Amino acid sequence: MGRFDREQQTYEREKQNLLQYEGEYVVIFGDHVLGHWASRDQAYREGRETYGRRPFMMARISRHEPSYFQPYVGIAVGDSE
Repeated sequence: MGRFDREQQTYEREKQNLLQYEGEYVVIFGDHVLGHWASRDQAYREGRETYGRRPFMMARISRHEPSYFQPYVGIAVGDSE
């Protein structure tokens, strides 16, 4: 099982609900959808505030996805928290 398989499954399970926010960014940690935001920066900040240094998945909501799933990953690198 890959590092974000669970989050990808959560995204697929919630996709029909999320499509009303198409074009926005969603943050998912495990089976939990934290929320959606208009910008990637906003989504990243909310993910970091909630999950700290734990890796979470961040992806743009779209009905027309490529055949592979490329999540954005919020991993803190070199910050001074």
